[in-house]
Amino acid sequence: QISRIIEILGYPPEHMLQNGRDTLKFFKKERSFSKGYSLWSEPSSENQVSFVLKTSEEYAREKRAKVPNIKNYHEQSTLSGIIYGFPMPKRRFNASKEEENEKERRRVFIHFCTGLLSVDPWKR
Repeated sequence: QISRIIEILGYPPEHMLQNGRDTLKFFKKERSFSKGYSLWSEPSSENQVSFVLKTSEEYAREKRAKVPNIKNYHEQSTLSGIIYGFPMPKRRFNASKEEENEKERRRVFIHFCTGLLSVDPWKR
């Protein structure tokens, strides 16, 4: 389910992918020979190697396994999208003030969860 983790939290930092012992089980290396920005590595004018998550089909083919059927439990696919997309509680008094307070609580909760669930142990 690494694809789900990446979908919700984003890619692990480049240094973790370069030093991970099982990186090549789940990621493939791609060389970039052009100037500019790559999604998973720092901008540079030199040749770069970036890691791209293998598709379910690629992984299953290498492991000679069946492609898993992945269920979607939420309409949103990011942490903030899931939390902000959850229905607002029904309140009676001062609805706009209560809604603003709820949005602020969700923003703080997202910030907390982002730190808590950070893939990089040095940033947790």
